[in-house]
Amino acid sequence: MKKMLALLLGAALTLTAAAPAFAGMWRSDGKGWWYDNQDGTYIAGGWAWIDGNRDGTAECYYFGNDGYLWTDIRTPDGYLVNRDGQWIVNGQVQTQKVGVQNSAPVRPYAWLNGTYRAEDGRGITLDAGEGSQMNAAVTSYSEDGWNTSYYSGSVDENTRSAIMYYQDGLGRIAGFYQMFFDVSGNEVYIQTYDLNGNYVGSWYDGFYTRH
Repeated sequence: MKKMLALLLGAALTLTAAAPAFAGMWRSDGKGWWYDNQDGTYIAGGWAWIDGNRDGTAECYYFGNDGYLWTDIRTPDGYLVNRDGQWIVNGQVQTQKVGVQNSAPVRPYAWLNGTYRAEDGRGITLDAGEGSQMNAAVTSYSEDGWNTSYYSGSVDENTRSAIMYYQDGLGRIAGFYQMFFDVSGNEVYIQTYDLNGNYVGSWYDGFYTRH
C-alpha cells in the first residue's frame, strides 16, 4: 500500500525562491493518476507544483485525500483544473519556473468557514487550516450551562466530514464527533461516537445552518 506524503500539501503551495517543485514520477492504476515521490510516499490532500517533464516549468495539480489526481473539475476551494489536472485561469495553464516565488490556494476548505446555528441556539464556528485541517468552536447547552469547546481534525474528502476527538473528565480520549459538511457549505451535521465507532449521542448532535 502506498504511504501518504507526511506533509500538508496546501502549505507547499506558497513557494519561496528556495522551494522546488515536487520531484518524483507520475503513475496510474485502475482508479486514476497519482504522484510517486519515489521515497515510499505519495502526494495527497491538496495542491502541489510538479515539473513532471523536467523542463524547469512546474504546473499546479490538486490531489484528493486518497492521493488521486483531480481532473476537469472545480476543486473544493473553487479553482478549476483541466483534463490533465492542471490549474487553469481563464483557460490558461498556470505555471512557474522551479524555485521562483509564486502562490496558490493553501486552505482548500476555507469555503466552509463561518458560524452555523441550530434552532435551539447552539452554534459552531468553523475555521479551516492549511491542507485538510479543520478547527471548530462548538457552543452548546449542557447540565453545567452554556459552554464553548474547541476541537481540530482533518476533512475526509470522500465523506465530506471531519472527525474530532473528545476527552472524558480525566483527560483521556473517550470518542469522537463526526461533522458532516453540506456540499453547498450551508449546513453542518454532528454525530457523537465512542472509540469503538458506536453512536452514543451528545449535546452537540444535530443540524446547524449557516448564519
